[in-house]
Amino acid sequence: MNPVLNVDGVEVPVDSSATLDAVILKLHNDNQNGPKLIQLVAQSGATMSLGVGAPVSILHYISPEGWPAYTACGTDPEALGTLSFTLCGELTELPAAFGVPFETAKAGFLDFFNRSERPDCFEWSED
Repeated sequence: MNPVLNVDGVEVPVDSSATLDAVILKLHNDNQNGPKLIQLVAQSGATMSLGVGAPVSILHYISPEGWPAYTACGTDPEALGTLSFTLCGELTELPAAFGVPFETAKAGFLDFFNRSERPDCFEWSED
């Protein structure tokens, strides 16, 4: 069974990587003025979050048991400031050092859709 996509608390059906890719791009383009986090929940209970609507994204993984959780390490560990996204209307801020280019983060999110495991193409920081 495929992971379930959650957008602002609403389940969005996706039956393939291609469908998910199209949904992500639409959400990314539609949220340029208010970046948000979307989530995939695997059958195992593992969850992956992706930031959409900003040039710099984030990936956050929560293990099936709820802990440990990990954030993908960004491409510029010296980046200053914060990245802001909303999740179900609540503001979430992360250090800019966790920023990953959107296309790179999207590829990791699609990998999670296909394998339901934390992508190994990133370095991860345990929360």
